[in-house]
Amino acid sequence: MRHVKAFFTRRGMRAISALLTLLLLAPAPALAFTWVQPNWQTLFTVANNVEIAPSFTQADDGDNRGGTLTVDMGKASATTSKPASASIELTRQLRIDGSREDIDVASSFRSLLQDANLAVKVWFEPISSGQGAHTKSIFDFSKSAEDDPRIVSADRTKTRLLREGNAINSGNYVAHVRITYQTSTDGHNHGHHHGRWDHWGWAWGDDWNRGHRNREEDTQYDNHTPGVASAHSFTFRGN
Repeated sequence: MRHVKAFFTRRGMRAISALLTLLLLAPAPALAFTWVQPNWQTLFTVANNVEIAPSFTQADDGDNRGGTLTVDMGKASATTSKPASASIELTRQLRIDGSREDIDVASSFRSLLQDANLAVKVWFEPISSGQGAHTKSIFDFSKSAEDDPRIVSADRTKTRLLREGNAINSGNYVAHVRITYQTSTDGHNHGHHHGRWDHWGWAWGDDWNRGHRNREEDTQYDNHTPGVASAHSFTFRGN
């Protein structure tokens, strides 16, 4: 009996070892995230008083799973009396193949701002919400600069869980990317101003009113020029 038990024990250990080897050598499962639309779609684009208008390119991973969207917001040199602005929103439908999936989104950019600001928003919107399928915000932030030219940048990654939800939704979401740049219409001045308090509050002196409040100032933004700027990059990956 001891010989029989030893025989089966040896056979069992060999079987377990073979199974573990098979699992280790098996290919990793494919990421359960697929683009439904082949390309990013422009929902809208606006450019006022700019030198270079917004543009974008895409580079998808193999098998139409994930990829990188690059958005160049261009550049503008303006004044507070004649401001510049540019905005773009892009959308693309995707589908998670299982009941749930973590999606990683990496965002990076580098821009020059002077009396200007920018805003970035990225979110996933289900085709039909409910039963776990809800709008998921990824990025929603802004950057700004006042009188002096300033380089602003960001390099971050966030993960959000998407769920299949109801039968109508069936794991279908729309990815949104919206970026806005605009220069100021109100120049900033940080010197010492002369004035006085009265019963209405602070009243600026006549010298400041004449020389500063309505003074035209140069403004600009640049997300285009190599060496100074780097376009907005968004990389989407199933996790």
